[in-house]
Amino acid sequence: MQRRVFLIYLSFFLFFPTLFASITGKKRVSITMHGDLDDDLFIIRSTEERTVFLECLQMHNPKDHFLYRAEAVKSRRIYGMIDFDKGFALAEDEALFVMTANEREEIHPEKRLFARTHFKSVDLLADGEVLIPSLMPERNDMPGYPLWFGPDEKPLMPNPEPGYNYYKLWENAVVNLGMVFGSTGRYRCHFINHDEEVVFTKEINVTKETQNIRLLGGHPLTEADGTLYDGTATDITTIRERAIEGVIVEKGGNSRYVGMPYPFPYVNRIFVRGL
Repeated sequence: MQRRVFLIYLSFFLFFPTLFASITGKKRVSITMHGDLDDDLFIIRSTEERTVFLECLQMHNPKDHFLYRAEAVKSRRIYGMIDFDKGFALAEDEALFVMTANEREEIHPEKRLFARTHFKSVDLLADGEVLIPSLMPERNDMPGYPLWFGPDEKPLMPNPEPGYNYYKLWENAVVNLGMVFGSTGRYRCHFINHDEEVVFTKEINVTKETQNIRLLGGHPLTEADGTLYDGTATDITTIRERAIEGVIVEKGGNSRYVGMPYPFPYVNRIFVRGL
């Protein structure tokens, strides 16, 4: 009798996501990330009517909230590593914006690029497949790109793994943008800067396979002004002017706007898929 009850409960939990989807008309996607993340993970659900901030995990924010466009969003603290696995339901006209970011919220809470320091992140998965590929010097993901520790410098930690380092990326910046749409099809995305000007427009044929959208082509870490950082001084003013701060998504005559939690200068690090 106990075994029969156990099997009934097991069957319910195994098939509940499918049952939920069939009843509500929504599809489900699982977002998973385990390992190095220095610094943040943000997840936003977008509908035509509103934007809902679902997850905010930050390394350097000492407060229990993050200010997102005048809205106080609950923030959870992480410390250079992440263990995240959560499912989300999406209607056909909804989208999930999944972002990793670099920040120093405790010393510079203004939502503007302000310095190049250190960043790394492991693969982020959607339904067990890579949505956002890793940025890990240990894997040599970006050969030749400037690193945080120089060749004669060593990290202040016991027994670091071979090649332990970080890529030298902007602080207070979204580094990777993943967009998961509730349905496949033809989308048009307008990428907006701080002055609410359209700086890029892209037509995307969204399928169930992940695509890397590169707004400027060339190196994956090409910045919004078209330059690639080589370790020397750069013009932060121009990069700030062209960094993405919002996205308008259009499909079939409908549209929605999603604001970035921080400016997004790495315009070739966009990854999209549909359900």
